Amino acid sequence: MRTNLKTTYSQFLEEQPELQSIIKEMLEEASENISDDMHPNLEEIECHSRDGFIRDSENFGGFTATTFDFLSSYWGSGLRYSSKLANKHLDKSVEYSLESAKENFIDQYAAELGALEINEDQVNYHDLYELKQSYLAEKLSEFELESMNDDTIMLQIRVMYNGSENGKHSAEVSSVINWESPYHRSSGAVYRNCGFRMETEDVKVVNIEWKNNTELKTKLAKALKKVKEIF
Repeated sequence: MRTNLKTTYSQFLEEQPELQSIIKEMLEEASENISDDMHPNLEEIECHSRDGFIRDSENFGGFTATTFDFLSSYWGSGLRYSSKLANKHLDKSVEYSLESAKENFIDQYAAELGALEINEDQVNYHDLYELKQSYLAEKLSEFELESMNDDTIMLQIRVMYNGSENGKHSAEVSSVINWESPYHRSSGAVYRNCGFRMETEDVKVVNIEWKNNTELKTKLAKALKKVKEIF
């Protein structure tokens, strides 16, 4: 004898206010301290197709919490992320910025450096102070900070509701560190049509399923804690 199972088709998250409220509040709380520089901005995930946007078949809404660190803070405060991939690329960005700052500083203060017989190897904060050139040391520091002031690091946590079937809900919980400043585009989105792939971000994803709000709170709390490990 065959049994016909009744299928409950997915509703958008916005049509389930209690569920939506739990996810929003838990994401907001989890994202509060992911950056020392900026408070996170919480936004709803666009989930309705329109001209210029086609929703993913598993996108039934959700929320994204986005904030930013600055490259100058990463360098100046000795900040390091748990993501070794992010640190590797950000260290390269710092190195490039410091080299650019040094070149610009030498160009602008060529006359002073020449008169004091300070060679290129001595153009660093420590050596300039040792040479009793505190003014030049501070100016070099200003050049270094200025070279990084506009460079940002995007930190993001997202909970995308994937809908429900036969009373079981599912969601994708993810986190991102993206260093493609200033646009912070995904590697796949930027380079999918190229013959190479450039790394611009590190991502961590956890998928969860639940049947009731109590189970949701337990599983979402664990998933949010897990994805935050990237930071």
